[in-house]
Amino acid sequence: MMKVQYRILQEITPEDKWEIIGAIVNWESDPPHLRLRGCVQHTVSRAIWRRILERVDDRQLTLETYHEAFGEFERYYRLLPEIHTLERETADEIRQFLREKYVYGPLLETSAA
Repeated sequence: MMKVQYRILQEITPEDKWEIIGAIVNWESDPPHLRLRGCVQHTVSRAIWRRILERVDDRQLTLETYHEAFGEFERYYRLLPEIHTLERETADEIRQFLREKYVYGPLLETSAA
């Protein structure tokens, strides 16, 4: 059985509404430098996301403090405060659940490593 924790990620729309675009996931069974990964929509800006991931890595942020990496990009992205726990038999089942529930477009996997 695999267990992860995650927070829901939102992006602001052109209509100034927050929309769920994925989740930031703590893969507890992975090595520390690979634990935090995003399961997100294709709409995320790769350039912005790269900066956020660099900050997560540089500051050694956790799932609880991940939002601190957003900085000036808080106007585009936010994490909901609730931390959810998910258990499934395999990593594939976890990814499938997250994609079906929170990701509405092609998947872009990101890593803080």
